[in-house]
Amino acid sequence: MKGIYFTQSKIEQETNETYVCSKFLGSPVFPQDFLLNKNGECILSESDYFIMQLNLEDISNIETPLPKKGMLYFFVNVDTLKPRVLYAKSIDDGQLEVWDDINDCFSEEYGETQGYKLIFDENLDEGHYIVGDVNPDIDLETDTDIDGYVTLLEIDFLSLPTDNMLRFGEMGISDGRYIFLIKEDDLKKLKFSKVKFIDKED
Repeated sequence: MKGIYFTQSKIEQETNETYVCSKFLGSPVFPQDFLLNKNGECILSESDYFIMQLNLEDISNIETPLPKKGMLYFFVNVDTLKPRVLYAKSIDDGQLEVWDDINDCFSEEYGETQGYKLIFDENLDEGHYIVGDVNPDIDLETDTDIDGYVTLLEIDFLSLPTDNMLRFGEMGISDGRYIFLIKEDDLKKLKFSKVKFIDKED
C-alpha cells in the first residue's frame, strides 16, 4: 500500500479555516458531544495529549482505504504511552466545538502547543507519512509483532521545524519517530481501538 508523505507549515493565528484543517497540535475541532460517553462524561483523560487531526477531505484526491470525509484525531497518553485514535464521520453539520486549550495543561512543562498545518504532496518521498506499508527502512524491535499491520501515521522528528514541537514527558525525542500501526483489516473497517504506538529512536 503506497503511503502519503507530508510536511508542515506553522499556523500564525487560528482562523475558521485552520480550525478544520489537518494539523499538528493547535486547536482541534470536534462534532458537538463527540467526546462524551453515554453518561455525558469526557472520554479523554487528563493525560491524553493531542498530537494531530487529519481532515480526510485534504487527501480525498489520493487513493486510500479511508473515507473521503470526516476527521481522524491522534492522541497519546503521556503516562502510559498508549495511543488513542478517534474517527468522526462528519464535520459538516455546523455543530463544532473548538478546543483552544486542549494541551494547555501540558504547555508549561512540555513546551509549545502552537499548531502546524499539514501540507500533502504526492511528489514527496520523505518526511511524515500516513496510510501505507510499514517503512522498510525502520528497524522495529524484534518483539514488535507487525504481521498484518500497516502504518496509520509516522512522524519524522528530523523534519520538524523545532525539536521542542512535540517534546513532552517520557516521549521527548528529537531524532526519532512516532509510529502508529494498525491492522490492515481494522483500517478497512475503520476500527481504531487496537492501534499500536511505537516511540522509535533512529
